Amino acid sequence: MQLTSKFAVIALALGTVAIVHAADEPTTKPARPMHGPRLVQPYSKMTTLTPEQKEKIAAIHRKSVEDQHAIAEKEDAEIAALLNDAQKAELEQVKDEARTKTKGREADRKAHATTEPAKD
Repeated sequence: MQLTSKFAVIALALGTVAIVHAADEPTTKPARPMHGPRLVQPYSKMTTLTPEQKEKIAAIHRKSVEDQHAIAEKEDAEIAALLNDAQKAELEQVKDEARTKTKGREADRKAHATTEPAKD
């Protein structure tokens, strides 16, 4: 076999291995190991909290968020009961526009986060 043919076979094999290996790479970041519950500020900045306190704070916060969601859902249901069909359709259109705008901002933020160099 000629030398160039050998190099071509080797290059083809290496390219195939690289493609197969790249396909096996995860496309998302692996979850970072958690060292206890993730707290919101200002509690996350406190250095003297015990693990038990962190767990309790996280549980209180989770419950609070759940309660806030329940209140928002109840509010939406009560307001929707006041609207006629045309107003409900208008409300859905307004919500869709807001979701589209939010998705656009998120996409812009992600694009800038991956293309802008880190600032020191």
